[in-house]
Amino acid sequence: MFRVTLSRERMEESEAVNSLLKNKYNLHISSEVGTAAKRTKMRTGERVPQNPLDRIQNYLNRFHDILDQDTSDKREHVLDLIKWRFHRKYVIKPNEIPEDYFENQRRLAREQGHGDIQIDAQTRKQLTEVIIADQTSSLDKWMDYLSSPDAPYSDGLKYWILRSVVDMAEYDKDRKAYPQRSKGTTKPFPDLDREALAYVDDAIKKKYQSKQ
Repeated sequence: MFRVTLSRERMEESEAVNSLLKNKYNLHISSEVGTAAKRTKMRTGERVPQNPLDRIQNYLNRFHDILDQDTSDKREHVLDLIKWRFHRKYVIKPNEIPEDYFENQRRLAREQGHGDIQIDAQTRKQLTEVIIADQTSSLDKWMDYLSSPDAPYSDGLKYWILRSVVDMAEYDKDRKAYPQRSKGTTKPFPDLDREALAYVDDAIKKKYQSKQ
């Protein structure tokens, strides 16, 4: 998502992951990539090549340009705006919380020996605020890490990671997999695991470089 200075190895990774984005999401023909190409033409006077990987990289580079501010305050302000857009798009809204969630809270209360409880408007509001706060916090951890120098990955891998995170529900221990996240999911986003990211980075790079 956000660009850092890359070694030759990371440049090779960048091409490999951009191939993944092309194959998995058809990102090269998306409207946002097309818009980024038009903005590049307006800003530089030069057309972005029609090569799919070049178009994807041009789109990814915009995140670096957006965050490349001359002061930390400006950078934080821009990052906050990006977070706000992600919150608005991916964090659950109060009217999206299914009634089953509140019924489940009543069931848990009974199982814990609290008897039959009533979830009034105030309690519902408090539970809703906790859900939203937990989702917001868990998503922000990913965005803070991926926008920091501590995440030495290519722009393409950061994009893929974040796009995967917002599509993941809570880990299913029985199936040993992350189910697809639905619109009414009340759980936070997956925990940030840096060791797992390093493993994924290596696996994706080997897979897609072997196809080039």
